[in-house]
Amino acid sequence: MKKTYKVVNKVRFVCFLVLVGGLLGLTVLPGLVGADDGVREIVLTAQAGDTLWDLCADYVPVRTDQRDYIEKVKYYNQKKTSALTVGETIRLPQ
Repeated sequence: MKKTYKVVNKVRFVCFLVLVGGLLGLTVLPGLVGADDGVREIVLTAQAGDTLWDLCADYVPVRTDQRDYIEKVKYYNQKKTSALTVGETIRLPQ
């Protein structure tokens, strides 16, 4: 035998649905709308004469080889080479 339910207090039921929807929105939606992935970054713009080596020099984390960091920056910015163009934006992960 199938059990049936009857809504006795419609206002209370609607409040319950709004509450559940709000809680779902607070917990699920931030993950879907670009929540913070935990990576801090510094954004720099290349000027004439800048090299990737020069831009990265001041931001290399402690105990990290600068060559490894440059490879990480290239990967992070989806670059195949270290070449920069004037006005190009480079994101440096921290």
